[in-house]
Parts: sequence; structure tokens; C-alpha cells
Amino acid sequence: MKNINIKRAVILGLSLGIFFLVLNLWICKAEAQPSEESLRRKNRAAAVVVEVVYRNPIQKIEEGKLAFAVVLNTHSVDLDQYAIEKLSILRDDKGNEIKASAWDGPAGGGHHRSGRLFFSDKDTVGKPFIKLETKFIEVVIKGIAGENERVFHWDLPVK
Repeated sequence: MKNINIKRAVILGLSLGIFFLVLNLWICKAEAQPSEESLRRKNRAAAVVVEVVYRNPIQKIEEGKLAFAVVLNTHSVDLDQYAIEKLSILRDDKGNEIKASAWDGPAGGGHHRSGRLFFSDKDTVGKPFIKLETKFIEVVIKGIAGENERVFHWDLPVK
């Protein structure tokens, strides 16, 4: 009888141990997955609100590209005058920069514009722009509504 109780206690202990291990792994994985909200950055200046979301950590993006969803809103500035892809750069913690490669968004938004801003995932010599040692990246959009720079910053790795 004693041996049966010891076996039950061991089985119960192992079962609880496995349960808590799986629960801990599940919680850690859930915490490690960034959300759209955690990747959203906002800048409000000169009557224009600009929001940028780093899409790569949460969405499958075409190989070779870094993608950022951009939304611009205002009540007083004509946003159609800005070529977002020509005003934007991607910068890393060492000051390396690459220009945007494309803007994918509808024309004619007036006071409200949105689209996706793309950068190559390679630097100007063909090496990965984001490396393991890269501490952060920033999307910099210049000249919207007279603002010199609007900087949107993500620490790496994103969480």
C-alpha cells in the first residue's frame, strides 16, 4: 500500500511539474510575440499626426523588404503634396542610413493618407541592414508640415 501511495505522489509531482513547465513556456512565448500596438509609434506636431507600425515582426513581408505601415492625419494640411518615399530614411544605432525604396498607398487622401513604406533589408553594399548587434532602428520622415524630422524608434529585438 505504501509503494502505491509513493508512486501516486511521484506521478502527481511529475504531472504538476510538466504542467507548470508547459504553462511557463506558453506565457513566455505569448510575452515574446510583439503586438501591432507595441510596434506603433506616434508623432504629433505642426497639426499633423503621423503613426508608424513596424510590420516585419508581426506580418509575413516579401523577402528582402522591411515594411512600415504609415498613417497621416490632419485637419489643415494637404498631405497629397508629400512624396513619403522620398522624405523617408531608415537609420540604425550606428548612424547608417538607407533610403526608402517604395510607398504603397492610394493617392488623393487630402487630409488623411495611409500606406506601406518599404526599405531594402540590405545596406548599400548588399549586407543585411539589421544585424544581431543592431540595438535599434529608426524611421525618419523629413519635412512634413514644416517639421524638420519625425523620428520613430524601435529597440531591437522588438518585444
